[in-house]
Amino acid sequence: MQDYDDLKIFQQMILAVDAPAYMRREKDTIAAWRGVLTQCEQDYRDQLKMPLLRVGQFVALAGSEVTTRLPSDDANYLTGLFDKWGTRLRIDVKPAHSEAEIEEAMSLLVDSFQRFNLRWKRHVHEVNLEPVNTRRMKYNEYYLLEKECAVFSASVARQGYQPLTMATAEDLLEHFPLLRIPA
Repeated sequence: MQDYDDLKIFQQMILAVDAPAYMRREKDTIAAWRGVLTQCEQDYRDQLKMPLLRVGQFVALAGSEVTTRLPSDDANYLTGLFDKWGTRLRIDVKPAHSEAEIEEAMSLLVDSFQRFNLRWKRHVHEVNLEPVNTRRMKYNEYYLLEKECAVFSASVARQGYQPLTMATAEDLLEHFPLLRIPA
């Protein structure tokens, strides 16, 4: 009984100084993933500069006719991107005077989206996910044991526990998707 009391006193002293190991492990695992997402978000924004410009030019050239010149889902998609990105052109673009101007702007937009998608897909597959996945493997391996040691109950430790899957390029593409190519 004395050993159990000594153990509880020791654990209380440790808890007074720092969070239990399982909580630190979880925070570290989350922080590693957030770090990757933060860097990818910056890279995504940097690579979106030309598509953003092309959407702005197209919407400015098409003017109020953007919804009549394209299938409705493409028009909604492009105007949604225009609004979401808050596109502002440095030079005023007057509405187009001919169908050829609109077609040229759409061709440039499609080329820009295709180049972005190729570069972004390549970039996402080059992101080093090893530090995140190492933390996730260790989380899956040690979290329950560390929590059980802290709470003195295997059943309490298992409550709400979900093993983490390894991070993939597809996970990054869910957060930062490729651009849909208008018809």
